[in-house]
Amino acid sequence: MTILNGRTTTLVATALVGLVMASIWLILKPTFVTGSTFAMFAAVVIGMTAIAINSWRNAQAPTSTSELIHEAEIARRP
Repeated sequence: MTILNGRTTTLVATALVGLVMASIWLILKPTFVTGSTFAMFAAVVIGMTAIAINSWRNAQAPTSTSELIHEAEIARRP
């Protein structure tokens, strides 16, 4: 895993806080934006959630030795 330095951590935190605040604002004030903008925003949020969940699931360690051997054999095949 890559270690983030202070400046990078601050940048990532600022970007995430901005995204979360924009999300909350759009959810609380849906009349401020058009229907198509709200729909696109909802689609982006659903897509990002699906990517995050899939990435988290793929990052989990195998539960058994047989899974680990199987993954190693698949990786070696040309």
